[in-house]
Amino acid sequence: MPVAIAAVRWTSVAGCYADVDANFSQHTARADDDGPRAGFACSASAIDWLRPAPGRP
Repeated sequence: MPVAIAAVRWTSVAGCYADVDANFSQHTARADDDGPRAGFACSASAIDWLRPAPGRP
């Protein structure tokens, strides 16, 4: 069961990156873009899930 949960999380993160990749040129071409990640539907929490917790290697 934990493997299934991890797979769902990885699928969500992969989908997030796929959205970023698919829309990268649109967002970087906008004059009102605040940066390379601005405007993406990608959730910051999905990316942060990959980072280790504070105090962990």
